[in-house]
Amino acid sequence: MPAAETTYFGMEGTGNWSHPDYRPKNYRQAAFELFPDSPSPFTYILSKLPTSSVDDPEFKLFEWRLPKQTCIVQTELAAGTALLEVDTVELFQSGDGAAYADEGTEPAYSFKPGDILRVEDIDDCLFGSAASKTGNPTDTANIAGPELVVVKTITDADTITVYRYWGGTNVDGPSSTTPVFGTILSGAVLRWAGSVYQEGSQSPLSLTKRASVVSNYTGIFKDAVKITGTAEQMKTRPYKPWPQFKGECLERHMMKLEWALLNGVPEETTSIAVLSGDGSEYSRTTGGFRYFVEQAHGSVDFSAGVDIDTVEDEMESSFTYGSKEKAGITGYRALNVLNKMVRNNSTWNWNAEALPKKQTYGLEVFQLRCPFGVLNIVPHKLLAESAVQTQDVLIVDTKYVEYVYMKGRDTAWKDNVQLPDEDARKGYFMTECGLRMALPEVHSVWTGLAALA
Repeated sequence: MPAAETTYFGMEGTGNWSHPDYRPKNYRQAAFELFPDSPSPFTYILSKLPTSSVDDPEFKLFEWRLPKQTCIVQTELAAGTALLEVDTVELFQSGDGAAYADEGTEPAYSFKPGDILRVEDIDDCLFGSAASKTGNPTDTANIAGPELVVVKTITDADTITVYRYWGGTNVDGPSSTTPVFGTILSGAVLRWAGSVYQEGSQSPLSLTKRASVVSNYTGIFKDAVKITGTAEQMKTRPYKPWPQFKGECLERHMMKLEWALLNGVPEETTSIAVLSGDGSEYSRTTGGFRYFVEQAHGSVDFSAGVDIDTVEDEMESSFTYGSKEKAGITGYRALNVLNKMVRNNSTWNWNAEALPKKQTYGLEVFQLRCPFGVLNIVPHKLLAESAVQTQDVLIVDTKYVEYVYMKGRDTAWKDNVQLPDEDARKGYFMTECGLRMALPEVHSVWTGLAALA
């Protein structure tokens, strides 16, 4: 038995379409054999990943994340002289502004008495100036940091009390009036650094974390073709008209799916009437990739110019969470600019030759490698046709996206739907589907890659 080919994005298969288990099972999959150079690569990738059906047009998923390990100090804490002095720490929460959106409404409840927290700020040192990193124990003006505190109590949802300067000593002895710990500034981050419990102590306070719920809808897509009875019998060049019209209709259908799965907004309403509808039935659209990413953490704007330092910084951010290999759905202008950037910086690992198509199911894929991960760049023709979106890169962690369709209503052809007395033939493709997407922080959207800096 021949060895399986390496494939990308987690797409199923052996790289050999002759295997009977990998024949197209429905029109949505068959579309990409009919159009191997399809302009809809995102839908193409989704068609080769695991899919699922739903029995309700509104579908949900639960998201679990790592326990929160940090909090942010709201009110400055003054310097002090007494070891293990007790201070009250007020914490920022999500209601305090967009900068604290990730803090939630109950930041204090992520911690418990006995937790040790490390104080961090820009200088990573809260004991005097940055010169304190010399660690000179006799320099009372610049004692080496950073400071550790121990959680004493949880007062309420955004307030804790702590013992200051855990593990420290008075520089000049117990009667010293020289501060042994410095100011903790507003905005300083407190991060887990372990825990401390006395011998014979009781079990600690229990903590639980609820999953967050994400909702989306399936949307209905329809595209029709019609031909008169006379035209259907005519011999035309280069193709018979009906098969040609039907093939073009399928490609239009897949392009609309592509745009919706990339740019759609989730909505459910009875306030519009389309075709024979009277507005009493629901109309729904599915939320696309951009919606979930940009609602969660916005996009990265490169309009000031693209340079290698900025791209390296954003590659680090894009690979902080999730898989170490991701897809980059890329507009042509953005691809052009990235290629110029790499050409001007020859030390970057850029695979300028497309990967073998038998490994990517016919997609053209180029690789951009950095220490944080591998970005498999997929040129996108539809993005290239947009003066704005041709400058974009959509970084997709394919482990966390899934094509979802209403049970029994994946892409299908419905023939002979013309009126009974009509001398014509009419048919249409219909799909009811949506995008299930988890953990937006593992994905990214880069915009404005129009020119080098």
